[in-house]
Amino acid sequence: MKLAGIIAYPVTPFKPDTQEVDFDALAITLNALLEHQCDAIAPLGSAGESAYLSWQEWQQVAQKSIETVNHRVPVILGISELTTAMAVQKAQKAEELGADIIMVMPVSYWKLNDQEIYDYYQQVAAASKLPVMVYNNPATSGMDMAPELIVKMYREIENICMVKDSTGDIQRMHK
Repeated sequence: MKLAGIIAYPVTPFKPDTQEVDFDALAITLNALLEHQCDAIAPLGSAGESAYLSWQEWQQVAQKSIETVNHRVPVILGISELTTAMAVQKAQKAEELGADIIMVMPVSYWKLNDQEIYDYYQQVAAASKLPVMVYNNPATSGMDMAPELIVKMYREIENICMVKDSTGDIQRMHK
């Protein structure tokens, strides 16, 4: 899948009185982004609180987002986890729910070496048939993946096909 144009990264709204996810506000936000002609929507990224939601909340936001977007543009679900097992579980759930792409950030708590990052992405990618967007965001993950590592993963892990890089070091890659 090739993406072009604007990818919108919505926040996950919460009800101020209960701190529960506000699914009505989420639907309003997603519809507003669609009305303004974004080319894809990526819920559950850094702004979408992916790393801070419970498993149940993550599933509910993912499902509500996919249902609201309703195939009008691709949905890219964010995965940010402390364990490979949970990232794999989310990748499988994203596929089951009908996401188009998963955007995966490396484990953020432990300082991983390049081989550990590679193994993490390989396991997550193998768990799903969905295309994988590598998300390099040192400000939130605490590690900056080297461009050489990202290129290696792109070349060697079949369904890695995109990069979101907040450092500006990675340019467009084509398989």
